[in-house]
Amino acid sequence: MKKRLASLMLAMALMLAGNAGVTASAVEIRDLKMDCPSTIVVDKTGVFQVDLPFSGLGIDSITVAAGKNVTPKIVNANWQAFPKTCTARVQISVSGNGNFDFIMRSNVKGEIFRRKFDVKMQSSSSGTTYIVSHAKGVNVRTAPVNGKIKKTLSKGQKFTVTTINKNWGYSPDYSAWICLDYCQKANTSSSSTSSNSKVNTGKIIEFAQKYAYLNAKWLCAEFVSRALAAGNVNVGIIKGCGTLYRTLEKSSQCTKYELTVNKNGRIYPTGSNKGKIAPGDALVIYCQRCKMYQHALLAGDVTNDGVRVYAHNHPHRNDIYSSFQYCSDCGGGHNTVYVFHLK
Repeated sequence: MKKRLASLMLAMALMLAGNAGVTASAVEIRDLKMDCPSTIVVDKTGVFQVDLPFSGLGIDSITVAAGKNVTPKIVNANWQAFPKTCTARVQISVSGNGNFDFIMRSNVKGEIFRRKFDVKMQSSSSGTTYIVSHAKGVNVRTAPVNGKIKKTLSKGQKFTVTTINKNWGYSPDYSAWICLDYCQKANTSSSSTSSNSKVNTGKIIEFAQKYAYLNAKWLCAEFVSRALAAGNVNVGIIKGCGTLYRTLEKSSQCTKYELTVNKNGRIYPTGSNKGKIAPGDALVIYCQRCKMYQHALLAGDVTNDGVRVYAHNHPHRNDIYSSFQYCSDCGGGHNTVYVFHLK
């Protein structure tokens, strides 16, 4: 009896050990990646938020580790089933040029992926002359964002900036702050897509490249409108997709077209789309089921593989985009895609 009991116990132990081994070896970990630049540029010391995309099979948790002059903290994470891309919103406290690590972990194997991000501070300009470029002018405030309005500068007025804080410049001319989104450097010549236009598509793309993974609080329409404003498109700062659509529809600086979407969800610059889309153009997506303007993007490189885009709310930085055809919010409503082709 004792021998039989011992044999049963030994068999159970072997079975449990075998099962434990199968569980560990069955964990599949593959395709771990972060499709984003390894360098984050900030304007000065302070606290910022960045959206970092990550993906892969076998990720159970993510974390961040502080490095030189940078203290990171994950404030939110948007998890998506593999192979879709997830997004982590990371708050970074920056005291100087430095770095931090982003880490993916498995419950079974521990750390499975680590990537270092360098954080660099952009030098502030000193004694640079700016000119107001927005049609409605710009307010001069005692402090950035919510400071008291001291006066309003009209389009074409020049002023000097000695210190830059994010998108705000301090002008000793008025001992106050001015939002530079509505201005441009006075010695910057505007390139254009036509001889009678002041639109600077190079500046639009430059802005989109810089801020694709910064200022996560900007929603899609605000990101697009800020980029357009950087290229001297007179739209102002707009936070709603519908408002952006209606503003651009009335603008003399662009032409609206409805684009044809391929069955694979991409837009190609051929056929009925030929000549209607170029880098820097704004795209607004309307869902026929929701009856709403759902998303706004900027066109990046226009290639034979499809139109690349810049966007916020799942950040994109000149990425191929394959979600033009159906609305993700309502689960499959058919989209209409409008492009505002800059002149």
